[in-house]
Amino acid sequence: MLCLGAKGWEVTIEEPAGEGYTDVRLVSKKTKSAVLIEVKFSEKAAHIQKDAKVGLKQIEAKNYQNSEGLQGVHVMALVAIT
Repeated sequence: MLCLGAKGWEVTIEEPAGEGYTDVRLVSKKTKSAVLIEVKFSEKAAHIQKDAKVGLKQIEAKNYQNSEGLQGVHVMALVAIT
């Protein structure tokens, strides 16, 4: 992901146990797009889908998609990884 910086993407990685921002944020001012990634840990394979949904709900509940630095973004992908 860090090599995306050379292609015009701003890459922000939240510190472990950080609060207030999604875990990984990719923003391209050139294409006016962003990818917000929330990472969750699943203790059992049966919980992967449920935990991913928790990550997406967290992005929405904490309003990460309207955070500072995303002004002018017209295309956004929200991703939860478990």
